[in-house]
Amino acid sequence: MPYYRYRTATLHGPWRDSRLKAECDAVAMGQAEFTGGRGDFAWKVEGEIEQQQPQSAEPKTAGE
Repeated sequence: MPYYRYRTATLHGPWRDSRLKAECDAVAMGQAEFTGGRGDFAWKVEGEIEQQQPQSAEPKTAGE
């Protein structure tokens, strides 16, 4: 399962287990807003939602 967080030039949020939670963090910090009747997401400042794949719990061996 991937993890998500918002990142702007000055702030970044904690890693979350859904993109929506990361978007809500950005809105709560005043970096973005939900617009329109459908909850479209828009940045107030330049930013992005980063995605990170969790590291495997088992180390890989040489040749994999």
